[in-house]
Amino acid sequence: MGKEAGRAVESARAMEADADENPEQRGELLLEAAELWRQAGEHDRAVEVLGRVIAMGGEEGGHARVALAEALFDVDQVEDGRAQLDALRREEPSSAAPYHSAAELLEERGEQHDALTWFDLAVARLSEQELAERDHGSLSYANQVLVGRRRVRQALGLPPDELDDSLSGPGPRRHAADNVVDLARARSQRARRPENRG
Repeated sequence: MGKEAGRAVESARAMEADADENPEQRGELLLEAAELWRQAGEHDRAVEVLGRVIAMGGEEGGHARVALAEALFDVDQVEDGRAQLDALRREEPSSAAPYHSAAELLEERGEQHDALTWFDLAVARLSEQELAERDHGSLSYANQVLVGRRRVRQALGLPPDELDDSLSGPGPRRHAADNVVDLARARSQRARRPENRG
């Protein structure tokens, strides 16, 4: 084992120990530990830790499913990775973040059509507060999700729609689509239909 892998293993063990001592941060710390195990080449240990986080449920459980899908894709277990994303979709977490992570993972893999579906699911889960924070500029979380969605649509050669246009310009122009959430939720409903899953 090289020095870098050795350091990752040491850090992963420390994170797992911290998780035991800090139950309120347990999911987050175990997610970090799993990523370190993965970096160290300890695939089985990463999978085991991610399984523990998935069992905890909640937003961290959703993130763990995406991380597990990525780990499985890394070792060419593509069908198993897709099964994790399908399970996430069935669980329907209330937070946009796991959907957003899945969208970015699929975008990185060059699976733009699937990435767009997941970006639509993420937009539909943006909270009222996250949408309200769009007024604070392009660094808001909602705008980051919408920018990712627009990027994938552009890569697919699709013309801008109301959600894309809602990102344009300052102030009122950014609110050109008053029905941003309604549009996204309608798209999300279509994406969740069994015939559109894949």
